Amino acid sequence: MAALILDGGALYAAGTFKHAGSAAVNNLARWDGTRWTPLGDSLEFGSSAPPGVAALSVRTGELIVGGRFEFAGGWPASDFSVWHFPPRLRITRWNQAVALSWPSAAAGYVLQAAETLESPVWRPVTNPPVASGGETFLIESTSQPTFFYRLRRE
Repeated sequence: MAALILDGGALYAAGTFKHAGSAAVNNLARWDGTRWTPLGDSLEFGSSAPPGVAALSVRTGELIVGGRFEFAGGWPASDFSVWHFPPRLRITRWNQAVALSWPSAAAGYVLQAAETLESPVWRPVTNPPVASGGETFLIESTSQPTFFYRLRRE
């Protein structure tokens, strides 16, 4: 490991390695407290010499990686890359409604709904959300037995 950083409940590790625990990874991995997982195609060093990661940093919804590498997440990256993580949308059934919440710091996202995941038609949820205590909340009444929700970057 060349660099470690903790972000909430996630530990990110970077360096020159192909496995983290039993997970096949590519020089960058995430520990969620239970298991290691890769971050997409992670980092490829190519002909960078000496290859490696020099620094990790986090800010709301992003992991910033610096070092000597040529590709990050399968895309060309000249020694610097930013992984964008969408905010977590929490969904709870509440009587004949659905309670939705997400971090208030997740600016630039819009809540959308669809009736099916087969050829979905995503529509914006028009009920106004309420922000309180670092969370944004919304109660969505629905007569449909099934609805799907997502946060989408605007």
